[in-house]
Amino acid sequence: GGGASAPPLLLIHGMFTTGASLAPLALLLRSSRRVLVVDLPGMDYSYSTSRPARYGRARPCSLEGSIDAVAWLVSRLAPSGSGLQVDLLGHSFGANVALELARQEGAEGAVRHVHLLTPGGASAARLSGVPSARASAAEARTARLLR
Repeated sequence: GGGASAPPLLLIHGMFTTGASLAPLALLLRSSRRVLVVDLPGMDYSYSTSRPARYGRARPCSLEGSIDAVAWLVSRLAPSGSGLQVDLLGHSFGANVALELARQEGAEGAVRHVHLLTPGGASAARLSGVPSARASAAEARTARLLR
């Protein structure tokens, strides 16, 4: 379900962009649910040498660093044992971040659904590692997001 009772939806941008690239989608979806947009490490302000990093020490963008950053955020939104969950929507590189995070041990309690938009490199073999309760949500279905 959606609306105010739906878990927050965390939007994860692609490579060589920032969270601002997902602002139009966030604006569209915010009328039906809480939407949060992340800037991955190594992008935008998170890698500036003149500004503090948003996720700890500034570092170049990497899949592992991005997964760690999003996992940290998910742990704050849906602490272990709280019963709270989040939905993830990743675009391009961000889809790989969302997918790999959902495949991590313990993620099933915090991540409810994973939505992948133009997921470069997300093969059927990688999707098979997503717990079956969420595997069908790994397809890009904008209509489902609007509920």
